[in-house]
Amino acid sequence: FRCLMMFDGVDDSEEVMNDDVKCKNRVADEVESFDLLEESGLHASNPIQQQDTDDTVHFLVSLSFLWLGFGVLLPWNSYISSADYFETQFPQKHTEFLLSICYMCPLYVTATALFLFQIRIPIAWSIIFGFFLFILCFSFVFILSKNILWFLSSVVIVAIADAFAQGSLWAFGNLFHQTTQPLSALNIGMGISGLIAAIMSITTPSSTVFFTICASVSCSCIVLVLLLMFRSTSCIQVLRQIQIENTDKERNETHVRTILDRIQASIQLLRTLWMPAITVLLSFAVTLSVYPGVVTEIGFLLESQGDFSSKHGLESEHTLMSFVVRTESLVLLFAIFDLVGKSLASFVASHFTNTIVFGFAILRLIFVPIFVLMQRQTKDGITHPCVVLISVVFLALTNGLSGATAMLRAPIGLENIQMRQFGGFVMNFALMSGLALGSILGIVIQKCLLI
Repeated sequence: FRCLMMFDGVDDSEEVMNDDVKCKNRVADEVESFDLLEESGLHASNPIQQQDTDDTVHFLVSLSFLWLGFGVLLPWNSYISSADYFETQFPQKHTEFLLSICYMCPLYVTATALFLFQIRIPIAWSIIFGFFLFILCFSFVFILSKNILWFLSSVVIVAIADAFAQGSLWAFGNLFHQTTQPLSALNIGMGISGLIAAIMSITTPSSTVFFTICASVSCSCIVLVLLLMFRSTSCIQVLRQIQIENTDKERNETHVRTILDRIQASIQLLRTLWMPAITVLLSFAVTLSVYPGVVTEIGFLLESQGDFSSKHGLESEHTLMSFVVRTESLVLLFAIFDLVGKSLASFVASHFTNTIVFGFAILRLIFVPIFVLMQRQTKDGITHPCVVLISVVFLALTNGLSGATAMLRAPIGLENIQMRQFGGFVMNFALMSGLALGSILGIVIQKCLLI
């Protein structure tokens, strides 16, 4: 190489020496990676054995992300499922409304700050921090619920913890650029959490059970993250790589980045990911504008109309339809098919482009007038229960499918591991924006339906 440079008449000995140093560093990194594999017992003597080992590692990491996804949504689901308990603790205080406001606002503000300011925090420790706050608040929830200000303050703390944990989990999943299994497992775990919450709301166990389960699961999630940090070779490699890139970028920056510089960089990344981000926003905004508000209202109206069998020409008074159209059953039905949609997202993400998924999310806007019209017709007694069931199934299935698919496709095409990390916070911001917008639209639609 040195002879070729001299042949070209260029004296680049210093550049050659730099290239030599880079080569040596690359070899050292390869040797170190090989040593990590040897220490973890993951080195295989032939390609087939190595492939089997990689598949096992990916499966175990995906299983871990599934449990983490289940655990990160459990606090909110526990609060919602225990709404009756808080109503008895604080009668005539509109506890459910205050709970939603005190949770959603800090959650959205924190997610926005993490996205805009590009706060470089160690991902794994951020997840642990979030779950630790979960444990702290739910361990003392019965003491905190003696006073409404203490209780609402604990809700704010849990919401902030949720933003850190959930945003960091999306960023962590994005780091595995060779596979979407961790992200897919994270989506499915969140769907399972919703399903378990729906089942528990029907069985109505005591609030002590809810909070004990939540604290226990959060403890297990902390242990799991620590295991991933120190025992999983694939996780050690991606976490170390992002740490090295963050350090190198800070070292190479010629000036200290101001808040304005960070915001501009975040907006630029949002422009890059605008299509999957808008897809996620639309998916959750459409869903929350009619669910649970309008859907549960339809369920209440159908229950109040009495005998479904005689009204709709069914043979027996105790038919399956009479049970399924109840409010609790509609919530359970939504949770089941939302989980089905999330489970199918990995297949859809590998066969359809961002443009197709984006168009699919726009088509879901039709659900808003459909459910509003259905509520009006149910109030007049002219809606058949089968129409309600089919509509709820499609609402849930498309919600899980479009939202989860966009989350899986978002990191595709991002240049480096650092962009994939911040891309996770961008998509988390889009998700929280959809939740906030959908909640506001849901309140407005319910108020309009009461007129």
